[in-house]
Amino acid sequence: MLARQHELLEHDATADTAYRRSSAPVVALSQTIMMGPLNSIARCLSTKGAAVPFDQLSPGFNPGIDDASNKRITQLLLQETRELARAMENLLPADFDIQIYDRLLQEV
Repeated sequence: MLARQHELLEHDATADTAYRRSSAPVVALSQTIMMGPLNSIARCLSTKGAAVPFDQLSPGFNPGIDDASNKRITQLLLQETRELARAMENLLPADFDIQIYDRLLQEV
């Protein structure tokens, strides 16, 4: 549950920033989260009769006060999710790419 919440918050925060700034690299980052770890968890949950809750952030939600603080918040979310994923790696789906967070952090 906690891993899903982190994945969704990461995706929402990066997607909002991407579309607000029309930033192709941040759009790609958001899509990577959605098509990578979030998709992996969603496929696994569906085999157990469950689903990933997808509650969009409120329109205009902005976690930080400016681009620099939004970037820092995204970095912190990625770091926290990376540590959580590492701690529960044995519970994650086999196709969950645990190294994705290192790559994403290099891009942010």
